[in-house]
Amino acid sequence: MKQNPHITPEGYFSDLKSRLHSIPDVQEMPTTWQKIRPHLALAAAFLAIVTAGTAILRNTAGNPALSTPDSLSQYELAQLVRTSSPYLYDEETYDDEVSEPTEEELINYLISTGITIENLEADENDD
Repeated sequence: MKQNPHITPEGYFSDLKSRLHSIPDVQEMPTTWQKIRPHLALAAAFLAIVTAGTAILRNTAGNPALSTPDSLSQYELAQLVRTSSPYLYDEETYDDEVSEPTEEELINYLISTGITIENLEADENDD
């Protein structure tokens, strides 16, 4: 049989009841500040996270909707224009020995880009 390793002092339980009654029965009501403080701390933590996240996103990610044509690179501008040949806007790969396109090539190019007659007429009026 195992012995209990815990021992109590002599007479501990004899006056236990009187010692328990001598403890005052005071329950403190929490103040308003003690009730609100955890909620304010949580709100402050969320506010700090949102503020830091917003600052990080504003500094790391550009907004393409706010870009002006002056701030766009040549590549970004070329992506805005529908074209069948990527070499039309890339000066480095443009070959000086390229001959003028024939009328048939121009017609095929205009058909493939989907440009309308109204767009062509508007471009002629701008000149």
